[in-house]
Amino acid sequence: MPIYSVPSSLQSPHRIDQLEAGAAKYWELFYQRNGNRFFNDRHYLEKEVPDLIKGKLTLLEAGCGVGNAILPLLEANADATAYACDFSQSAVEILRSHPLHHSGRVHAFVADVTADDLTSNVPEASVDFCTLIFVLSAIDPTKMAKVLQNIGKTLKVGSGRVLVRDYAEGDLAQARLAGPTKQQQLGDHFYVRGDGTRAFYFPEVMLVDLFRRNGFRCEDVHVHERQVENRAKALTMDRRWIQALFTYDGRQETLPPALLLLLPGHQESSAEWITAPADEELGTDMLYSEADPLENIVEEVHLEGLGLLTLKSISRAHRHTLTHTGLMHWESASALARFILSHPCIFAGARILEVGCGSNPVVAFAALRHARMVVACDGSCKALALMDTNVSRNASLVVVERLRLRELQWGNTAHVNGLLSDVGPVDIVVGADVVYVEEAVPALFDSIAKLLDPAKQGLLFLCHVTRRVSEQRVIDLATNVGLVAKQIDSKDFQCGPIRLLCFGKDAAR
Repeated sequence: MPIYSVPSSLQSPHRIDQLEAGAAKYWELFYQRNGNRFFNDRHYLEKEVPDLIKGKLTLLEAGCGVGNAILPLLEANADATAYACDFSQSAVEILRSHPLHHSGRVHAFVADVTADDLTSNVPEASVDFCTLIFVLSAIDPTKMAKVLQNIGKTLKVGSGRVLVRDYAEGDLAQARLAGPTKQQQLGDHFYVRGDGTRAFYFPEVMLVDLFRRNGFRCEDVHVHERQVENRAKALTMDRRWIQALFTYDGRQETLPPALLLLLPGHQESSAEWITAPADEELGTDMLYSEADPLENIVEEVHLEGLGLLTLKSISRAHRHTLTHTGLMHWESASALARFILSHPCIFAGARILEVGCGSNPVVAFAALRHARMVVACDGSCKALALMDTNVSRNASLVVVERLRLRELQWGNTAHVNGLLSDVGPVDIVVGADVVYVEEAVPALFDSIAKLLDPAKQGLLFLCHVTRRVSEQRVIDLATNVGLVAKQIDSKDFQCGPIRLLCFGKDAAR
């Protein structure tokens, strides 16, 4: 969902066609005017992705411009060779004048990556690493898939990787281009600049889905945010860009597998069925399927900023027979998810752990909108199995590769140590309706205190309806493990009987 409203009058279809037909011309004029003076060499790539400069690599830079990315990489790795292409003849000629081109370590050629077959210049399945640095954003969205298919032919299947760095949705430049007095929008997230060049601002989910559908597996993706200060003009600018790493395996997926439930003995489920692991609490296996309406139902949950989720759950008629609650959907989960979605300043870039997630992914999905990684935990393998199903049903809404499902029984030292070994300590812990049984709360807080990163302040957010355990009792039990209550502005959370508590580590301990 775009965060900017679509203007009432976009560029005309004729104008859009003109810009597409003249795309090469506008970039040619850009490089004729600016030469190699506009962009700085991108030395940050070798620091952020060290694999780019390790060993005898064959590199490809698509949309190379004058070589601001590929030349520093070749200088840092004397064993690497590279191919580089751009559809600006002027840019390629500037790159060809570089000593590294004369030495034979880089072969630069003119190509339109949306139309020309790259294997005319690059041997098929020969490339270890391709870089796409602010390239896809300049291409008509309807042709982006063709670009990835074209690049895929040059990559080593199973090991060839693509590094993408590009504009992210919500960047200051997008806000300016989308201003109400301007008519520079060509389509959703797509704009034309004053010089005729174009820019697309990627939502994170869209970028990952684009690559998935064209044979790539997502290894890492993150939206970076930075305030850039222009002291001469006394301006502070909010810039956003997205960086992602993909591996080419040639398998196209319209919907991603869960890739999440990494419990011992778990088998990846199909789209139709999932058999839950044996659970001593129920005494028998349960089979969930679309064809079994008496045992389960499908509920819909809509959250602004996230979208519509369809969630499988145990029917209300069956719930009274359960001896545990992880298969139900509790009302506090949606309230906590709304709080997370509306407070990116708290959760952005954090490593977040959800305790007592049950089978409802709304809290984890909300956290994925901001977090670098989310780990959703529950003590019931059966609840986690149904959670896995619900994640797969709604995987197009978020980047599920950054979500992990793990078993965590509160107070279980092996589970806690396993989490610390597997994913490391976390910055923030969240939980919805997890403090309703007093006997379990001390173990819950003990586990949380051990899982919060000792080198950081750490936060805990608990959302619940007060039932058997008073709010003061919850606060007292948290204090016993060094977690002190923090004040939350009442305007930030107004959900009737549902309460939100926030805790931070006691600095004195």
